[in-house]
Amino acid sequence: GGGGGGGGGGGGWAISPLLFVPPVRARARFVAGCLAAADGAATATGLQRWLRTAFAESVCAVAFPGAFGAVRAWHGQLSAAGSEELEEAARRVEAALAASLPAGSYRVEARLKSAASLFEKVALRGKRADDLLGLRVVLDGYREYGEAAGGLPRRAGDHSRCLAVRQVAGRLWGEVAFSDYIASPKANGYCSLHSTYALPSGTPLELQVRTGAMHRHAESGPAAHSAYKAGAAADAAAGGGGLGGGGWLGGGFLPRGAAPLARLPALFGEAAAESGASAAPP
Repeated sequence: GGGGGGGGGGGGWAISPLLFVPPVRARARFVAGCLAAADGAATATGLQRWLRTAFAESVCAVAFPGAFGAVRAWHGQLSAAGSEELEEAARRVEAALAASLPAGSYRVEARLKSAASLFEKVALRGKRADDLLGLRVVLDGYREYGEAAGGLPRRAGDHSRCLAVRQVAGRLWGEVAFSDYIASPKANGYCSLHSTYALPSGTPLELQVRTGAMHRHAESGPAAHSAYKAGAAADAAAGGGGLGGGGWLGGGFLPRGAAPLARLPALFGEAAAESGASAAPP
């Protein structure tokens, strides 16, 4: 009869996943673990990177549909214009470095941060995300370039060369933030310069500068980002991290006409209600 309509004729129970929604902390642990597993090496092919991104975004959408939906909408609002700005920024850096460094002694990489990566950083770790647009300059190892640097010891020479690239970028845009992880490496050995510049539109651009050895360590060594995300998963499981504490997307440097997201707990009630976090901005 019609009383068994929920079973349709399939002979079994159709149970909606929405009948049981795990606590926010458990969902965060699940998402962080999946993102860590999906974070591939730099040698991944284009198809592999696309599949990893699709998987990561699907996981975020299932675990936090409202929160991730808002982040993805914000990302979609800016990604088209951001891609154009990123290409122009990469061209300017390439031209500036070509005028001051030997050909073949460096490479410039550009990346537009994915919606899943933004969500992981802002929602799970409570960090400010000013790095939708990112450039990385990787310099040759000291052996290939050391003599031109004056024969300085490896560490000092590499640090000086990275700082010189920062100075080149500083002549293109105004620097609004700087961290020197070469002079003061992270606990996992991560070494790089991180600078944030305000592009003409006001959009922030993150520039990382490192040597080839530093880059290999950051991509596949103990400082690999996948290990970092795995640490975030463990932190979420232990009740630490920034979950529910609120992060920011874009800060004060958004392109004209783009709407910034409010502090996350105020916007994402699904996390704020269960974490008890304050919705007031800092």
